[in-house]
Amino acid sequence: MSGGQIALNQPNVFGGESREGGIQGAVDFEAGHAAQEQNSYLLSKLGSYVPSFRGVAGMVLRQIYVGMNPYLKKWSFRLQRIHTRQNGLPQWHDSKAEISGLGVGANVNETFSNTAIFESNDPAAYIVEQNSIRNSGSAAGSVSSFYKRQIPTLIIKSFSVEFLVERLSAGDSMRIAIASDNGTAWFSFNPVREAVVDALQRPMINGNNAIAPDKLDVNVWYRLEVNANVSPGNLGYKITRLSDSATISTGQYPQPQEIAVSQLMFVRDQDSSPSITRFKNVLIVGAGTTGDMNPAHIIRECLTDPLWGMGYLEADIDDLSFMAAADTLYAEGFGMSLLWDTETSIEEFIKIIVKHIDASVYVDRKTGRFVLKLIRDDYNPANLLTLNESNVEKIADFNRPSIGELINSVTVTYWNSETGQNATLTVQDIALSQQQQSTVGTSVTYEGITNAHIASRVAQRDLKTLSTPLASCTIYANRAAAGLNVGDVFKLTWPVYDLTDMVMRVTGIAYGDGRSHRVRIQCVQDAFATPDSAIIVPPPIERPDTGQEPVPIARYAVFEVPYFELVQRQGQPAIDALLAGNPDMGFVGAGAARPQGAALSARIYTDMGNGYEDVSNLDFSPCAVLDEAIDQMATTFAIREVQDIEAITLGTWFQLGTELMSVESITTSSITVKRGVLDTVPASHSDGDSLIFWDEYGEADPTEYIASEQINVKLLTVTGAGRLALANAPQDTVTLDSRALRPYPPGNFKINGSYFPNAVSGPVSLSWVERNRLQQTGAVLIGFSDGTVTPETGTTYNVYAYDDSNNDLKYSNTGITGISDVIGVGFLAGVINLRVELYAVRDGYQSLQPQTHVMQWSSGENMMTFENNYTPDAGNSVQLQFTQ
Repeated sequence: MSGGQIALNQPNVFGGESREGGIQGAVDFEAGHAAQEQNSYLLSKLGSYVPSFRGVAGMVLRQIYVGMNPYLKKWSFRLQRIHTRQNGLPQWHDSKAEISGLGVGANVNETFSNTAIFESNDPAAYIVEQNSIRNSGSAAGSVSSFYKRQIPTLIIKSFSVEFLVERLSAGDSMRIAIASDNGTAWFSFNPVREAVVDALQRPMINGNNAIAPDKLDVNVWYRLEVNANVSPGNLGYKITRLSDSATISTGQYPQPQEIAVSQLMFVRDQDSSPSITRFKNVLIVGAGTTGDMNPAHIIRECLTDPLWGMGYLEADIDDLSFMAAADTLYAEGFGMSLLWDTETSIEEFIKIIVKHIDASVYVDRKTGRFVLKLIRDDYNPANLLTLNESNVEKIADFNRPSIGELINSVTVTYWNSETGQNATLTVQDIALSQQQQSTVGTSVTYEGITNAHIASRVAQRDLKTLSTPLASCTIYANRAAAGLNVGDVFKLTWPVYDLTDMVMRVTGIAYGDGRSHRVRIQCVQDAFATPDSAIIVPPPIERPDTGQEPVPIARYAVFEVPYFELVQRQGQPAIDALLAGNPDMGFVGAGAARPQGAALSARIYTDMGNGYEDVSNLDFSPCAVLDEAIDQMATTFAIREVQDIEAITLGTWFQLGTELMSVESITTSSITVKRGVLDTVPASHSDGDSLIFWDEYGEADPTEYIASEQINVKLLTVTGAGRLALANAPQDTVTLDSRALRPYPPGNFKINGSYFPNAVSGPVSLSWVERNRLQQTGAVLIGFSDGTVTPETGTTYNVYAYDDSNNDLKYSNTGITGISDVIGVGFLAGVINLRVELYAVRDGYQSLQPQTHVMQWSSGENMMTFENNYTPDAGNSVQLQFTQ
């Protein structure tokens, strides 16, 4: 609460100077406590009249360098106050005030595959082999030895390790410990205790109290499992024999005070004859040390704080009920992080907390104190009050919703503390959905929940209430019901409605007006008395880690920018004017898929022969991977590993190999397309090829290049930790080829009336339809098989036929003004594999890609076909007889 100064020195975050510009300088945190003085920096700049800002938390930026962006971006701060109240008073029931978020922190999984991360004051005392660690059998030294590694700082939730006693001697075995930075052990485990302490040498936790009835067998692998907070003040443990899963020992053990641990240790004492043990497969599950606040504490502060709260006295609070609720919420791991401001009344803020934790707050009519009651499955039906015809005058407003009125899907929006963003999670009642033959959903926001674990539990709680036809009614009872309060449960038997011992929960109650002693109870059937039927459907959560080192980009495309892309960026008149002045000009562009969750963007570097230069920023494109091989005519095919599907706009193009295709529809497993759009033609593609959806995301080097120039290109990933080193990025080369000026290739190309046949015979007939680069700039992309378009003025066509085995040109016909051609048999003598190429030509420029195909060809003359499984004589000599 005292505040202080924070030094920031991160010049490369947010992309460094080429992007946001990093951040450097000093920031003063002003906590706003009652004795806070004037800030020295503000005093020097504004003079002695600057206030001390007591009662206001704030940050003072001492001429912070905030980068190259001319617009000062909004600063955001993540703050917490848990263990102190107003003016630094200690927190009530402080041991349960902070609840570590189950979604925060890191788990530790140690398999001893990398020993370099360990340190030891006596390395010879420890042997790492077979993915395990054991102590040597030699006598221990004059002091205890250790073998340890640092682990992420966390609060232990559970722990497990596999171990084996290799040799039983009089001395202690090596023990495993989990400790804080200063070496204070939160937990330690000895598989074998020295004989002078325990004659039976049984396994022990924290050096005391054997946890097994006898010593363990030698050369047998066991697993120890430990879970924190299995009951108030206790941890649970279990030892299992791995060979047959038999439980050797189980129970509870007094739990040490909760501390933040950061070391995994193995320790040998000074015994002259140590027992030998071996450990492997250590798994520590924990939560980060920055936690949430117990909701019971939040409500209590709202009621009692004299500055911003309702100002009730401590004596006005039923501490027993609040403490019981706090203990339950702590055991559940149900913490909350939430900001309150004066736009919401304190009463409304308490209602928000109560809604999160499913509770009721009321004033006990006997004691006059505030009571906090959690709505939980914490009762025994046999012990509940029963209301029936003997103590109920009447029941009104009885209602049970029909199947059609129920909700079968609940989506919860919560604030994910790992990402700093809102996240959603959906639970569904599949059986009810099938019964209703549709999804009937609702959405709920719980802005105080910070992790998916709690969000999923709350979503299931809400779904159970909304998907079950819970009965509700108003009961008019005698004084037998006077002991009930809001949130209490009772049993209701009422034959008229066929109710027998139905568990009901009080939602509202009135105790009479002085003239009538009748108790009016509003109630609803308790959801805990009904079965569960929910299935959780959480979406994948992106976990951006701004400190992650950048990795090379694996899926990308570099290219000469096509005409239509230039038109979209600069307008058709401007591009046509550029091409009129320099027909051979062109630009180099790129599109890339995000290589890691922490990647912010990429930088395009180009080199035309005198070294690489940083030329442009590149936002990442959606991408996918082809999940099958496809030929030239496939228009619907399987895909996988789809990334950022929500960012794909239908009708835009993507690149697969050298072919551009238009997206007509897409799911996470399938895509339907138009083939060969713009200046590309259909081609075959292999399973595993990448689809880069760069139409709306690609960027270009602004340098205007000339045809035949070769430009080297590298794409450098940018994360919050910095930029990928230039040497680590793959290099590609783009050779400029006047792409923007070239006519589009013809479409709907057919050979003997078919698309890309495997074999033809006799004369080869070619047909096609026309395309127009200048006209094809509308919203709808024209695909390979679409109809004809009036061509650019002066467009003709060239046809070439080759013997594909030796690339020998057999036929050419240039300057064709129509949309068909025939290759006569006489041109193709001796050809077996025929390759045909068809180009569009205008002003001496051929289309960037030709329509091309390779097929088997035969003349079709003097051919004979045998039928009815005829087999020629030996030597393939066949006698033929012709009759008229």
